[in-house]
Amino acid sequence: MKGETICCLMLKVRSNASQIRTSNAKLYQTMIENYLKEMAQAVIDGDKDTCEILTQKLLEEGLSAKEILDRGLVPGMDVVGVRFRDNIIFVPEVLISARAMKSSLAILEP
Repeated sequence: MKGETICCLMLKVRSNASQIRTSNAKLYQTMIENYLKEMAQAVIDGDKDTCEILTQKLLEEGLSAKEILDRGLVPGMDVVGVRFRDNIIFVPEVLISARAMKSSLAILEP
């Protein structure tokens, strides 16, 4: 009887540990996604300093340069391109966004 109770407790502990790991992984992914969204918005806004800070944070978190480029910088410039095409923004704003992106690219260069 006691052996069964200990086994059940051990299974519960393992199950809880697994849930905690899964929960932490979800929180980590959410944090990374938020950083990438912030980066895209910083590119759109032409915020060079925020782009540089977020690039450093994402590298420290273990993202590759390709992931940062594909999931953060390029989506921001995609929005800038659409806004330019639709005459919502003009060349000066595009250049400001491009400079923000370039500041991140300087950090990502090997």
